[in-house]
Amino acid sequence: MVQKSTRPLVLTSVLAATVLTGPPVLALEQDLVTAPETASALEDTDAGLLLTPSSDAGLGRVELSRSAIVEVPHTPSAGVTLEFRGLEMAVGLPGARESGRGVELRDGAVAFPGETFSNAVIASDDGVQFLTTLSGPASPTRFEYELDLPNGTKLEDLGGGLAAVVDAEGLPLLQIRPAWARDAEGANVATHYSVEGQTLVQHVFHRQRGVTYPVVADPKFEWWGVLPTVKLNRSDTYKMRYGSTPAKLSLCVALGGVAGVALAVPCAVSIAVLSAKAGTVYARGKCLRVIIGPGVLGGAEYKDSYCK
Repeated sequence: MVQKSTRPLVLTSVLAATVLTGPPVLALEQDLVTAPETASALEDTDAGLLLTPSSDAGLGRVELSRSAIVEVPHTPSAGVTLEFRGLEMAVGLPGARESGRGVELRDGAVAFPGETFSNAVIASDDGVQFLTTLSGPASPTRFEYELDLPNGTKLEDLGGGLAAVVDAEGLPLLQIRPAWARDAEGANVATHYSVEGQTLVQHVFHRQRGVTYPVVADPKFEWWGVLPTVKLNRSDTYKMRYGSTPAKLSLCVALGGVAGVALAVPCAVSIAVLSAKAGTVYARGKCLRVIIGPGVLGGAEYKDSYCK
């Protein structure tokens, strides 16, 4: 187990019993975060934050429920391949060129040892989770996940911490849940995503007083099937940004009637997010598409004959 302290990890040179026999890893150095240390950090993380690996999860190609396929490579620079609902994409791992080859952990997760931080991948029937384990203050605060996407799709910030891969019409194909990070005592560490072109960047502000290492953080890509969405025209997009709060809530109730779901409560919670997104979209001459996820609302832009 990793000792919890405010000092960087004291790294071991022997694979722990939690790791199965796997391909060789990088030569161990003092600043290398090993597979067993990654396994230990994940074991100490709140299980409610982690996806459950599928029964066949591990290195190589894994067929999951919902007709999803994930391929976790032995060599991290190859990227992790995802296939879902006709979408085929690859996700590059942070620091992949400096990472060691993949090692299967007992639960089916795959760890990639690295200097000052490691990567881990969990393939689940609910999605794919990418986890970083930060060993100490020398670990970076910026982790880039470069997406290789097919033509006609793009990565979009939906607001409220949500992001998604959307098609040409702005419909989400794959949603990315809001960022989280926890230290070794289970305390929250400030973190958020930014979208830079086709790259999802997780910023983890761990160099703060009182943070206990290791710190674990994630992006979680989830496939929920087709999410309900409702289009706003230009007038309603303007109203969502510049209207009064009662007018915005009334609009939410009307949208719920169109979608066939109760939106009053989640819309009230998400009103600031939708308002900010509507302002950005309206300024671009486009319209807002409200995306209805489980208990959360986000927004994407679109432009067609209805957007007038």
